[in-house]
Amino acid sequence: SSCGPGWTQAGKKCFKLIAAPNTWSVLDKICSYEGSEFASISSAAENEVIRSEKNRLIEAVVFPSSGLAGGREIYIGGLSYALGPWSWADRSPFGRYRNWATGFEPAISPYKPCIKMNSSGKWFNNCCRVPPAAGVCSKN
Repeated sequence: SSCGPGWTQAGKKCFKLIAAPNTWSVLDKICSYEGSEFASISSAAENEVIRSEKNRLIEAVVFPSSGLAGGREIYIGGLSYALGPWSWADRSPFGRYRNWATGFEPAISPYKPCIKMNSSGKWFNNCCRVPPAAGVCSKN
């Protein structure tokens, strides 16, 4: 693809999985270093590319057990800054597309301000540090 090695295209965006389990803030720095940002997801198509790449790659990587879901969950670039509304790492608000596991937006919590994607591609809020997880970067 025109995205470069290790990147997968979905529409106008490119995505790259960071397979090593890390905290949200370390993953954010890795994405910056890659010349990208922590992934924002604006469509079901983008969400599906991330979900399938994640499950394919993570099947191939031996993960330390992170407890839940056999380590198949990953951080995406969504979070609540300073208990504000859910937004992406670049501070842009969420668009129309959401894929919450519960079907509705979770309450803002100081203990679970970051967002992970589970093995079926659904989003849920979680601690930003534990358990550490893989992450995904995006660039246009």
